[in-house]
Amino acid sequence: MEHKLPTAWQPLGRVVVAISGLIFIGAMAKLYLIPTVPTWNSVYTPVSFFLTVILAGSALAVGLLQAVRCGEYLQKTLVGIAIVGAIATAISTYLNYQYLLGVKTAIFTALDLVPDYLTITFIHFGLIIVGIVLLLVALKKRTTLISFSGFALILIGELLGRTLFYGLHMTVGLKALGG
Repeated sequence: MEHKLPTAWQPLGRVVVAISGLIFIGAMAKLYLIPTVPTWNSVYTPVSFFLTVILAGSALAVGLLQAVRCGEYLQKTLVGIAIVGAIATAISTYLNYQYLLGVKTAIFTALDLVPDYLTITFIHFGLIIVGIVLLLVALKKRTTLISFSGFALILIGELLGRTLFYGLHMTVGLKALGG
């Protein structure tokens, strides 16, 4: 037996789910704001979490709307949001890179932890750019496969960004000998 919210309650249900999701993302980001991990303990951690939601979420929504063949204007708006999210992500990543240049211990700097940081960052943004181009093509051709391919590339790009984030784990103090 399928249970649904009454029609009158559905808009409220959507708002509650959206707000709950934002609170969840905020709580997750807050978990990483650890004073002893200076590479994570900055404004860029919650910003990157929320930008991932905006970028990947809008791309996924485009694919889902195309799959059910509705919301043409909304699809265009969501692609616009994805573009703004990608630009904001690029700015945030650049500023975070500048911040990371100054994070160091007595033994090494933060960027020593990921020697290929810039290469991986360029691949990250290359995937996002190609993903957004595919979303734009999908709007013109109305092809669900293309829009989901765009979403997949954006998601892979964001996963690369998250891999960089975790690779930058660095604690305050000296590194223990032999470990």
